[in-house]
Amino acid sequence: LTPYTMWIFLVLMFAPILAVAQQDVIDEVIWVVGDDAILRSDVEKQIMQMKYEKVDVDGDPYCVVPEQLAIRKLFLHQAKLDSIDANEGVITMQVEQRVNEIIAQIGSEEKLLEYYGKSLKQIKEDLREQAREQSLVQQVQQKLIGDQKISPSQVRKAFSKIDSIDIPV
Repeated sequence: LTPYTMWIFLVLMFAPILAVAQQDVIDEVIWVVGDDAILRSDVEKQIMQMKYEKVDVDGDPYCVVPEQLAIRKLFLHQAKLDSIDANEGVITMQVEQRVNEIIAQIGSEEKLLEYYGKSLKQIKEDLREQAREQSLVQQVQQKLIGDQKISPSQVRKAFSKIDSIDIPV
């Protein structure tokens, strides 16, 4: 056997094994932000949620959603660095309110459990995590822009310094 035929033989022998191994991918890391990974399943879940809520996306959802998740993760990472905590009382109230809204939309608690395929406790825990993250993101955003004060005259002055060709129509 020549080295060339031996190489072809090995490739043909292991090709089915490689094809089967590629089909067993459970999830895929899209981006890593800080210590957190953004998984393909996170993107798919967010896109499904946006479709369910009939949210329009400007552009390709497979580009927009990972970017939104990355920005969210950046804010959460900053919240961790700044030791910002969420108010658990407010979070609990938001979770209960959201569960009641979903039940009102779906029709009953049984339909809610059937739709999500989870127990009410699991659903509330998922909603609690979402509400906690949203609270932390909002607190970091407020911290970043909270002290910024700008008047209409400052805006006019800034725009007057921009060449009219550079201003989009």
